[in-house]
Amino acid sequence: MAFAEYIRAPEFEGKEKHVPDLALSDSDVGTIVTIQVGKKIVHPTTKEHHIGWVQLFGEIQDGKFVQIATLNFGEGTSLPRGSVVIKKEDYKSLTAISYCNLHGVWENSISL
Repeated sequence: MAFAEYIRAPEFEGKEKHVPDLALSDSDVGTIVTIQVGKKIVHPTTKEHHIGWVQLFGEIQDGKFVQIATLNFGEGTSLPRGSVVIKKEDYKSLTAISYCNLHGVWENSISL
């Protein structure tokens, strides 16, 4: 089975909130992309059940994808929320992938 077949999209969301939410805001240095796992309810953060990491990818203007950032949250030692600054005009879309140690890999995308 290909890795992509293991990735769960927002429509598969269960009781806990696993889908990485992407929010954009402008700043004087660029566009701030804030990623939080769980839009209304932040994902649990315990040693037994946590988000280990989130990766952010961008679709550039020629249709290729590039990795923008990896946010590491440890093993239940920090809340699954972080921000990066991008030049919004460089991208057509953004995709975030989050990893839950119990429930696998989840993704979410936004068009710019």
